Amino acid sequence: MNIKNFPVSGYARFYRSLPRFYHGIGDAYAQKFTYALHLAINKTFRYKNPGIVITEYADEDFCALIKQANVKPYRTEVQLYRAMEALLHGIKIGEC
Repeated sequence: MNIKNFPVSGYARFYRSLPRFYHGIGDAYAQKFTYALHLAINKTFRYKNPGIVITEYADEDFCALIKQANVKPYRTEVQLYRAMEALLHGIKIGEC
């Protein structure tokens, strides 16, 4: 399985799209959810690629980066689902 390490701008676009399509999700929950996905993907990436060094962020730093990023949310809900699919594909559950 090939694990991708996504840039912060990709997470920022995902984060901005959550409240747009799911009106019950608040900003704080969208940040926490996006950060949890970021942590899970990083953990899996490190497990599959132990020799590669990746940047790790504390939750406050990560949330500040995704809030400050100059990106727009996805235009369609299908784009959000595809992004979710790509993010979840990068998480290998049970081996980490």
